[in-house]
Amino acid sequence: MRKIEAIFCSDIHASSNAPIFRCNEPDWFAAMKRPLDELKRIQEQNGNPPVIIAGDIFDIPKPSPDIINFLLKELPDNVYAIPGQHDLPYHNFEDIGLSSFETLVLSGKIRLLSRKPLLLKNSRIFGFPWNFEIEQPEKNDGRLNVAVVHKYIWIPKHNYIIAPESNNINNSFFKKALKNFDLAIFGDNHSGFESKVWTTTVYNCGCFMRRKQDEISYDPAIGLFTDDGEIERHYLNCTKDKYSSITKQFEAKEFINTTDFVKELSGMSDIDLDIDNCIKKELNKQDVNDGVRKFITELMEDVK
Repeated sequence: MRKIEAIFCSDIHASSNAPIFRCNEPDWFAAMKRPLDELKRIQEQNGNPPVIIAGDIFDIPKPSPDIINFLLKELPDNVYAIPGQHDLPYHNFEDIGLSSFETLVLSGKIRLLSRKPLLLKNSRIFGFPWNFEIEQPEKNDGRLNVAVVHKYIWIPKHNYIIAPESNNINNSFFKKALKNFDLAIFGDNHSGFESKVWTTTVYNCGCFMRRKQDEISYDPAIGLFTDDGEIERHYLNCTKDKYSSITKQFEAKEFINTTDFVKELSGMSDIDLDIDNCIKKELNKQDVNDGVRKFITELMEDVK
């Protein structure tokens, strides 16, 4: 009988505030807890295999304490993870010590997956965080080689319109980088898919929960990796999720008159040219919907 050797997921994007698309949730923390409870239940039913998160546990690298405490309580035990760009201040691994991802590591709630492999019964699992090069595994010891990577990859119908061709999983770069891996797990692209690069199985996790309008037709899932080297997608129960149509209204409106905005910027002195303050000033000047203002403010926080 096949056994579950590991469970893979990615892009939880835990946040204190509900994204606009989920603003109809009566309790956002309860909404985030539902898929985490399902993940824990599946883990417990299968003998507590490790849960491996391929990046972006957090939506921003330094959130408020309530979301850190929430994850300390609600994440499963026996978790390994790599940081994605949303977990890292300035998207820089060198600043991981300033992140809440590191808080989870220091607390023992998660363990950092690295180039030194996690050794399981039938597999060796190597971690490559955001912006890390994929390195070839050490000499094979008879176990399957698994790469866990946080990097945007795509195939047709699972990409944004101007996705770089260099990130197409069929690009020659990936054929070389993945040639000695039996399985490659990716996080970052929220649209999950499976593919093949020569003999390597590629499993893009996709998002853990729906957070944006364009994810409404996507079914969040986790990957169940079995001891015979297969991985199957288990779809999470989203029937209790609440969504808002407010983002559709935004799409039909012009957020800000950008022509006037650029003129305003060009008239500012070097002393005035602090981008955060400039945007805030313009948001206050323009007749902007409160929801739009909240959306842009969250985007500004995301890149800090």
